[in-house]
Amino acid sequence: MLAESRAGTNYATSTDGFRWRWKGMLVERADDPAEWHGHVTPFLMPDRDSSGATLFYGAAAERSWDANIMRARRLTAAQWRELRQGDGRR
Repeated sequence: MLAESRAGTNYATSTDGFRWRWKGMLVERADDPAEWHGHVTPFLMPDRDSSGATLFYGAAAERSWDANIMRARRLTAAQWRELRQGDGRR
């Protein structure tokens, strides 16, 4: 599960969809005025062959919700591997 925050995009894992284990930061916000207030509504688009994924999110330039712009960031191989491994119980 992805979670928005002022610092960027966080994530948690679950083996059953009921009990979640908080893992922390996945992608930090960029040092860019468009992201000064963090990431909102993050979602992940895996590649068709599952070789990687792209994170899409609203970049929050201001405290209000109506100034966000859409951004996309390709996950690194290490980030994608971490997400796929989950909490190690799979």
